[in-house]
Amino acid sequence: MHRAFVHLELNTDDIQNARAFYEQVLGWSFDDVPIGGETYTQINTPSAPGGGIQLKADEGLPAHWMPYIAVADVADTVSRARAGGARILVDTSDVEGHSPVAVIVDPAGAIFGIWQVEAEEVEPVEADDAPVSDAEVVEAEVVEAEVVEAELVEDDEPEPPSKKTPSTRASTKEVAAKKKEAAAKRKEAAAKKKEAAAKKKEAAAEKKAAAEAKKAAEEEKKAAEAKAKAAEAKAKAAEEKKKAAEAKKKAAEEKKKAAEEKKKAAEEKKRAADEKKRAAEEEKKAAEEARKAAEAEKKAAEAKKAAAAKKTAAKKTAAKKKPAAKKKTAAKKKPAAKKKTAAKKKTAAKKKTAAKKKAAAAKKKPAAKKTAAKKKPAAKKKPAAKKKAAAAKKKPAAKKTAAKKK
Repeated sequence: MHRAFVHLELNTDDIQNARAFYEQVLGWSFDDVPIGGETYTQINTPSAPGGGIQLKADEGLPAHWMPYIAVADVADTVSRARAGGARILVDTSDVEGHSPVAVIVDPAGAIFGIWQVEAEEVEPVEADDAPVSDAEVVEAEVVEAEVVEAELVEDDEPEPPSKKTPSTRASTKEVAAKKKEAAAKRKEAAAKKKEAAAKKKEAAAEKKAAAEAKKAAEEEKKAAEAKAKAAEAKAKAAEEKKKAAEAKKKAAEEKKKAAEEKKKAAEEKKRAADEKKRAAEEEKKAAEEARKAAEAEKKAAEAKKAAAAKKTAAKKTAAKKKPAAKKKTAAKKKPAAKKKTAAKKKTAAKKKTAAKKKAAAAKKKPAAKKTAAKKKPAAKKKPAAKKKAAAAKKKPAAKKTAAKKK
């Protein structure tokens, strides 16, 4: 396994985009492996050699693939490369959990890595699992052609005439015998090589056929999976279509229900408008009735007022007539009463005056005066009180008479 390519490494600026690209194009899968405190992206390929992806160390370099070749001793290989004119880009260094590595630039400028790999570190490629390349078939055919060419070589080549001695001729015969023996050996080796090439070619053909059968099986499996996915997608689409139809039906029912509700609302609105109109007409009619009632009430009030005014006028007329009658009666009674009162007063005055004079003569004049002054107002008040009581008695009788007349 030494001196074979064992690892391929992609150095790039963007690991995630690189993973997405190779996963889409080549179907690779990846694992993140912790190495030296960092995470290394390992590439899982169908067969060896495997590989990985890491961030490139030099910003000046473009993204590139780095091949690693297995060697028995990295330090010894670095020394021999340096002696051969190569430049050591990364000297011998240890990778955590793995053997030492180094990176070399050959005299022409090509970069490659070397990896000190032990036998157990490299997984051998099984004949049944390794893919068969066209190069292997061509190689087998080339070997077969070489064997055929070797068979065409003459075993005994004629020697040119010479003037050699018998001893020289003897040695020449020995050489020829040796050549013949060597040719026989070559022929035998060629036969063996031919047989090996035929076996290799047959194995390569079987291997290729097995790979093609495997590939066909994988294609068939993929087709079956695609068919299953298509069926699943079809079933899902049918389910979605069914759901859409149900949703559409439900929406139509909702729309119909909304239309019915709208129609019902319109009818209710119309009914409310009719009720409002009817109420307005009733209100208008009631207002008209109220107006008529108010007018009738106004007329009744005016009639009542007129009747009251008429009654008041009648009362006033009766009142005017009543004092005139009273005045006539009083006018007739007053002179006679006055005369009687005057006569009585005159007589009394004369008697008082005479008495006073007599008393004054007997007593002091001031006392006589006081007594006369007290008695005089009392005599005056008595006739006035009597007149007022008589008038009060006559007044109700006069009102009753006027009321009867009216």
